[in-house]
Amino acid sequence: MICTLNWIAYSDSFKADWHFDDLANVTNNQDIQIKDLTWDSLRTAMGSRVGGIRPFAYLTFALNYYISGLSVEPYHIANLFVHILNAFFVFLLIMAITKKAHPEFPDWKREILSVSVALFWSLSPVQSQSVIYIVQRMNLLAAFFMLTSLLFYIGWRDASQSLGAGLRIMGCAGAALFGFASKENSFILPLLILSYEIYFIRRFRWQENRKFFALGAAGIILVVFFVSFSGLLNRWLGSYAYRDFTMKERLLTQSRVVIRYLAQLALPLPSRLALHHEIQKSTSLFRPLTTLFCTLLILSAVALALYLAKRNRFVSFFILWYFFALAIESSILPLEMMFEHRAYLPSIGFFAIALSLLFSISPSRFQKKRMLYLGLILCLALGLSVYFTRERSRVWTDEISLWEDNLLKYPNSFRVQNNLGTAYAAAERQEEAERALLEAIRLNPGYSGARANLALLYLNQGLLDKALQTVEAIDKSEKSFPDVYFNLGIIYARKGEWPKAVEAYRKAFMSKKGFAEAYYNLALAYLHLKDDFMAMVCFKDFLNTWKGDPDSPYVREAHRQIERIGKPDLGSKSQ
Repeated sequence: MICTLNWIAYSDSFKADWHFDDLANVTNNQDIQIKDLTWDSLRTAMGSRVGGIRPFAYLTFALNYYISGLSVEPYHIANLFVHILNAFFVFLLIMAITKKAHPEFPDWKREILSVSVALFWSLSPVQSQSVIYIVQRMNLLAAFFMLTSLLFYIGWRDASQSLGAGLRIMGCAGAALFGFASKENSFILPLLILSYEIYFIRRFRWQENRKFFALGAAGIILVVFFVSFSGLLNRWLGSYAYRDFTMKERLLTQSRVVIRYLAQLALPLPSRLALHHEIQKSTSLFRPLTTLFCTLLILSAVALALYLAKRNRFVSFFILWYFFALAIESSILPLEMMFEHRAYLPSIGFFAIALSLLFSISPSRFQKKRMLYLGLILCLALGLSVYFTRERSRVWTDEISLWEDNLLKYPNSFRVQNNLGTAYAAAERQEEAERALLEAIRLNPGYSGARANLALLYLNQGLLDKALQTVEAIDKSEKSFPDVYFNLGIIYARKGEWPKAVEAYRKAFMSKKGFAEAYYNLALAYLHLKDDFMAMVCFKDFLNTWKGDPDSPYVREAHRQIERIGKPDLGSKSQ
């Protein structure tokens, strides 16, 4: 049933196009585009650092590429396969924890509860971003290995034979390592395992387990010291220079985001879902005032979890599960404010609590006729989840449909207008592209990205003067971005102003290490200036920094020009 319903829900998504971070991580990532299965190729794929240190996730992309190139369907099928496995593991997890927390439940009741949680969790439209957005395979794999590791741990703690116990603890450790190699949010796994140990093995017997709890506290203190003194904290603080919010503002805002995820899970209408959410910053507990209310709500939920720790361990455990599983991505890290895929693993807690409360109702207190009505309502809710997920999957068909849908939710978002404008431009819908990019500039006059994209649009239309005016209108401090200088160089080159083109290209590669395209265009500019020596130097720099297809026509042209110019003595000259 889990497999069938998920296939129905996501079958319309298999032809969904590449989107957003898919381009950098897969379609434009030469590291994973392997042509053989040699160790060197696999090592190169695992060494990709586009989205972070996630070697196993990149290895799966490389295997996908080796089998089917950039045909999008196999990537979607692989994502759905992992998602269905995760749903099955959610079933096993709920079965195991229900047995510990509610030993009075008969087997049929445990099985129905576990299947229900797995179905509602996996079919929720909120999960569509994790499943359809190809690059979020990283998120799917992290969840898969975290669930696998936790299930091995549960099996180890319940194992009666030493041989089986040894294999289970090895499986727990191995799965954890694969999780760490898939995405960084899996580093919360030890806390989830520790929670299970305290709730269902130690059962809060503080006096009997003082050494264990002291060891756990010491581990937390060591982590805090490591973060403080290893330079990680300073690195995080430095990354905030590229954000339009501070660490304090992000932490305060996350109180509202965490509650917003809950609201989406409770009422997952497609009209409430989007790839990009515009979240007003919280500058204090009182600005906006909802920050205070959400903070109090979170504190109340944690207090409730502690109160229920010995009264209803199942609910208490999964309340903390929800907050713990969000602890990395909804904390002080300099990440974007909100993405729905971050609720993927945490949402297990939401569905486990909601459905367990229904299944805890005693039939003697609830008439059988009403139980039948409740069952029909749950089936209807499940059917609506499938329908809403199918509707959401259609939005992901291409860049235009995705950003047009996003614009309906956030019509005053300059980022959404900019992304929609670039999608229109790629589809050669120039008038709509210009209108969207001009609207992005109107909404945020200081946003250089929209001006750079508008200049590129004019450039491709041959409107060189308008392109130049658009780039020159970018604030001087924003022109430090390499793509702005690169586009400026192209404009000057098209106008035949080669000295200015040279200056722009040089600024481009000086502000972006390894900017191969800038070296190539700079070499062409030097050729027009009859400076063969500098052209050859730049062609060589291009070849040294190029990470694309070694058979690219650009590579062949660079070699041809170097051979044509010859090999003068470079010892006495420098660029």
